[in-house]
Amino acid sequence: MIAVHDMFNWLTVLILLPVEVAAGFLYHLTTPMINRLSNAQDTANPQFLKVITEPITKRIIEVVCLSFYLHLLSVASSIIVVLHMQ
Repeated sequence: MIAVHDMFNWLTVLILLPVEVAAGFLYHLTTPMINRLSNAQDTANPQFLKVITEPITKRIIEVVCLSFYLHLLSVASSIIVVLHMQ
């Protein structure tokens, strides 16, 4: 299992390092996070990571809730079609 994890690490470096050197992808991705972090009131508080993670978490919850809602609508419409055909 260690060999698989090591290969993952090497492949990640081999893929992300050239992308970072060529395009600065990670730099551009993390700059807004750092700017939000520097706007935090109290960086000594361990809750300072909440400034970064809260918007991402909220978006993930919105997407999951929306997909669940759409799935429920699909199931409900299927039930209505089946009931209407009887």
